[in-house]
Amino acid sequence: MQSRPQTIRITPSLLDRLFDDAPDEVIDDQPTFRQGLEQLKQSVARDLEGLLNTRADSVSDLAAYPELSRSVVAYGLPDFSALSAASETDRARIRAEISSVIARFESRLIQVQVHLVPRDGELNQFSFHIEALLRVDPVPEPVVFDAVLEVATQLYKIE
Repeated sequence: MQSRPQTIRITPSLLDRLFDDAPDEVIDDQPTFRQGLEQLKQSVARDLEGLLNTRADSVSDLAAYPELSRSVVAYGLPDFSALSAASETDRARIRAEISSVIARFESRLIQVQVHLVPRDGELNQFSFHIEALLRVDPVPEPVVFDAVLEVATQLYKIE
């Protein structure tokens, strides 16, 4: 079995590269594998939250332009405010849309699966488990993110 390297060089996202947490340091410390992996997971969680909290216009209007479905024009989720938390069909639609938008716009994750987590008597929130493989070398790392949708505000929180 191949052992994990002691250090890992993870190329941060463009947003992470634009912001410098330690501007006075000339060279950032090389993180251990675990530190680098945790930083990457935090970055993905932050970006997932931003993706899920962005509302896209109707993608069906773009049917004549299929290449636009993967562009910033279609970035985000549709507005679900008219859907009901009590409806199994609506919950399935939300789950499918979340899975689809993550697969299209979060390239650091592969084999994305989104599962609805039942909450007894709770109609104001949807809870989801987002399971995926995080692209890291030499072997992808399994990750799970918990997401909660507040129905009233249409805001997602990723943990």
